[in-house]
Amino acid sequence: MRWIKALAIGAGVLLVFFVVSTLIHIVEWALIGIVVVAAIAGVLKARQQYRIARERRDQHRIERRNRSRTRGAMETGPVQASPVETEAPRAAHAPRDVEDDLARLKREMGSS
Repeated sequence: MRWIKALAIGAGVLLVFFVVSTLIHIVEWALIGIVVVAAIAGVLKARQQYRIARERRDQHRIERRNRSRTRGAMETGPVQASPVETEAPRAAHAPRDVEDDLARLKREMGSS
C-alpha cells in the first residue's frame, strides 16, 4: 500500500508541476504579447508625431517663404501700376456736352 501512496503522490507532484508550468508559460506569452502590442502602439504613435512634425515644418517653410516674399516686396518698394487711360464713369463727373466730346475726338483723330 505504501507503493501505491508513493505513486499517487508522485503522480500528483507531476500533475501540479505540469499545471504550474503551463500557467507560467501562459503568463509568459501574455507578457510577450503585451510587450509586442506596446511596441506596435509606440511605433504608431511615433509615426503620427512624425507626420504632425513634418506638416508643421512644411507649414513653417511656407509661412517663412511668404514672409520673405512680402519683405522682399516691401524692401523694393510698392509696385506702382502704370497709369492707364480709362474713361471714368459718367455718374462721377458732371455731364458733358456732346459738342465738347465731338471736338475732343476730332482733335485726337487729327481731322478738322
